Amino acid sequence: MTKSDTVRQLAAASDAARVEALNQTLLEPLAQAMATLTDETRASLEQIAQHSREQGEQFRAQVEAAITSWINATIAAERVAERLDQAGQ
Repeated sequence: MTKSDTVRQLAAASDAARVEALNQTLLEPLAQAMATLTDETRASLEQIAQHSREQGEQFRAQVEAAITSWINATIAAERVAERLDQAGQ
């Protein structure tokens, strides 16, 4: 084995050790943090979806109540108009 081959092997071993150290000190904690963030994001999105469904139901109920009130007001106005019409005849 030549000196240059030995130097290359030492450099490759050193690079592999650096990559492993980088993996253990930086990449693994980063991957764990990203997994935690993903779980928290999923939970937050599920909560947002649930709140959206609840708000949608509340809004629908409010619109239906308003429509019912308008219908009742229209019926009452028609009755008043009929009475006025009868009183005018």
